[in-house]
Amino acid sequence: EHLREALAGVLREHGYVVTVSESAEAGLEKLRTSHFALVLTDYQLPGHTGAWMLNEARAAGRLTDTAVLVITANRSPVGTEGWRVLHKPIMYEDIMREVALAMSGEPS
Repeated sequence: EHLREALAGVLREHGYVVTVSESAEAGLEKLRTSHFALVLTDYQLPGHTGAWMLNEARAAGRLTDTAVLVITANRSPVGTEGWRVLHKPIMYEDIMREVALAMSGEPS
């Protein structure tokens, strides 16, 4: 929770509009009802993984034109094929660089 709120604060300070979710299920519900330019998720979430959430959203056609970044401490996160994976430990500056690249559509 603390990391989620801290990262959301850093993103807001850089001018991004941020929507947070407390679990994979809550995130999936938001993805079902709204379109986002970027989804930044941790792999390990309460309930299901971030990969589960993303794959469910993709199967429902909810990630068209959406950049995705997955942050994880897991060296072999299952189900993240096709997503940009950032491995912990990672500095906020590195996350912000990856967010900017993802939002620009440039490969990282």
